[in-house]
Amino acid sequence: MERKTFKWHPKFESSKSFKPTISKQVFDEGYEQRLTSGFNWRKYEWNLVFEGGYPLIQEIEDFLYEHGGKDSFNWVSPDKKPYLIVCEDFNIKRDTGSATLTATFRQVFD
Repeated sequence: MERKTFKWHPKFESSKSFKPTISKQVFDEGYEQRLTSGFNWRKYEWNLVFEGGYPLIQEIEDFLYEHGGKDSFNWVSPDKKPYLIVCEDFNIKRDTGSATLTATFRQVFD
């Protein structure tokens, strides 16, 4: 099955976090040993906000629902870099004439 591409653009207020995979061992007197875990230990996570009319938000919801939080998809971030993403949770707030969808995109390596 060909991997789909997420085509919608988030609002500027969205945020990006660096989430490295680190193993940490704490010893007596506060000393720590930290090691990276695996080849792809540098990962990003985005908290994204999408606003628009009901049809637009419904398109985004349908795309994310289809992937079910387990199937990855392609996405080009606001800084124009391509990533492989999963979205395990999203929320929708409906208002009069418009809606807001918030989602967490997590970088993965398949």
